[in-house]
Amino acid sequence: MEPGAWITSETAENAIGLLRFLRGRVSSLGLPVIGPAIDASIGFTWRNSRYYVNVRIDSAGEVEFYFEDIQSGQLWSDEGRHASEGMLARLRLAS
Repeated sequence: MEPGAWITSETAENAIGLLRFLRGRVSSLGLPVIGPAIDASIGFTWRNSRYYVNVRIDSAGEVEFYFEDIQSGQLWSDEGRHASEGMLARLRLAS
């Protein structure tokens, strides 16, 4: 996080809403590791023996999604204002 960049209440509300949405759509999704990320955003991380997933959300509700298949090296990313079907499918793999 950049010096002087603080997580706003809007960012926290967006993060809570996104986590509730994701867990509602992917019922087997456990709780992520949650922490501050760059530019005063909030990051979620899930990891199991094969998959690594990182999701970041900012105060404007912009979501960045990063997926890695650790075994094959396959990488996939997406971004936007909503969780795409591709994001949800990959979260199901990691849950």
